[in-house]
Amino acid sequence: TLRVLNKLKNGMHDIETNSILVDVFDEITIKKNIKDKIIFKGKFNKKINKNKNTVKDTLKILRKHKLINDFYKISIKKNIPIFAGLGGGTSNSASIVKYFLKSSINNALLNELEKKVGSDLKLFLYNNSFQKNLKIVLKAKNKLQLPIIILFPNIDCKTKEIYKKVDNFSLSSKKRYLKKINEKQFLKYIQSDRNDLQKIVEKKYFKISMLIKNIDIQK
Repeated sequence: TLRVLNKLKNGMHDIETNSILVDVFDEITIKKNIKDKIIFKGKFNKKINKNKNTVKDTLKILRKHKLINDFYKISIKKNIPIFAGLGGGTSNSASIVKYFLKSSINNALLNELEKKVGSDLKLFLYNNSFQKNLKIVLKAKNKLQLPIIILFPNIDCKTKEIYKKVDNFSLSSKKRYLKKINEKQFLKYIQSDRNDLQKIVEKKYFKISMLIKNIDIQK
């Protein structure tokens, strides 16, 4: 689910969403090196900016805070498509930070990473989370093991472009997702909920609209 609550003065949109981490991931190898060297490979590496990316930004911020001293060769096999709304670049950053720090991330570092790398970084700190708004992400009480199908129609759907077209806002669902509920109740909630970006995406990309219609008629 994704509710767009309002637009903030800085141009960002305040959102409420549920997130569950799934077993689709990029593979990262980290080794000490005489200088930083970032290598992207794998099926979805071609459209990544090799000079400016979340991995370079993360290393720069960690050095600024004196949390690392050495240089590294970091190899990333991209199994997550870019521009797919799956948080591939942000999850890479979160994984690298967790690898180096081995402990919780302090708020000052977290805020700087979110500004530079991605506002969704907090979502990768918990397996199940509820994002109350852009600043507050809470660990969900419910450890749900749901079957999830991911379809990628080979379309580069840039999040920033979609948010530009948002002109209606939703009320918060309040705290209903924070309560301890079973899978049946959770599914009932999300079936009656919505994704405020979906209609915009469907209008922009006919192929996605047809995919969703075909999913809807499945038993």
